[in-house]
Amino acid sequence: MKYALAVLALLILAGQAKADSVTTWDFSFQTIDAKTFQPNGIASGSATFQTLPTDESPYQNSLEIISTIGTMNGQPMTFVPSIQNAIDSNAATDPDTAFLNYSFYFDVNGVQYYIYDNDEPPVGGDYLVGSGFPPNPYDGYGELIEDTLTDPVSTPEPGMLALCSIGLLAVAAGFFVRRIN
Repeated sequence: MKYALAVLALLILAGQAKADSVTTWDFSFQTIDAKTFQPNGIASGSATFQTLPTDESPYQNSLEIISTIGTMNGQPMTFVPSIQNAIDSNAATDPDTAFLNYSFYFDVNGVQYYIYDNDEPPVGGDYLVGSGFPPNPYDGYGELIEDTLTDPVSTPEPGMLALCSIGLLAVAAGFFVRRIN
């Protein structure tokens, strides 16, 4: 019984282990007209990308993007390792600020694109820029987009789950041994 209680106390005092893991985000977008804010059909896409934890990102207050899988206009989207390919660290609580200080870079059929936030007048918002189409005639920044970044779901590390399971088994075994004696 003493051992079971010692293991339980160790589990409680140890707290949750720090994860050296990635976070997976779901992202979708479509281009919209800068005057009507209605979809204009120029581009649309969806992707899943993964980010490092804030303390492992080389950029201040960010989550560095380390991989991308998705499609744009039905064509495969691939990861582009680029400087400041990241999202803001508060994107989980405020998705509208995801691209405020950083950009999301990707490639489609050999053409590099990026998404960034430009809150300059006359029309502020997130923009899709790439040599695959000309700059938006209203502001010259690229295509205004409507985008959605889905907050990631936090899941415990497998190691933490295993440690908790072992601890609970030890406690249960301690109670069982005590009842037999």
